[in-house]
Amino acid sequence: MPALSNWTYLALAVVASALAYLFDVPKVFGAHPWWSQNVVLIGASAGLIVALIAARSRFASRAWIASVLLAVSAAGITGYGKTRFVASFGDDAAAGQMWYFGWIAISLGVFLALALIGFAMRPKST
Repeated sequence: MPALSNWTYLALAVVASALAYLFDVPKVFGAHPWWSQNVVLIGASAGLIVALIAARSRFASRAWIASVLLAVSAAGITGYGKTRFVASFGDDAAAGQMWYFGWIAISLGVFLALALIGFAMRPKST
C-alpha cells in the first residue's frame, strides 16, 4: 500500500476540523456551548498557517511532537480552568480565559498533529 503524501494529511486535518465544527465536538467534550464552534475555527485557522510554515521547513517532525505536547498540556489546563471557573460561579475571569484559550490550543494542537503526522512517520535520511 503506498504511503499517503504529506499534503493528504493536511487535507484530512481540514476535513476533520470541518466535521468537528459541524458536529460541535468541543461542546461534547466540555467546551462552553456559546463558543464551542468558535474555538474550532480559530484553532484550525491558526493550525493551518503553522502547518503550512512547518511543512516548508526541515523541522516538521519536531513540530509534530510539539503539537502533541501542546494538545495534551492544553487539555490539562483547560480542565483546570473549567473547574475553577465553575467553582467560582463565573466570577473568575482568569479561569474563564484558561478554559476558552485552552480549547483554542487543543484545536490548534490536534489540527497540527493530524496535519503533520506524515512528516513524523517519514523515515529519517542518514
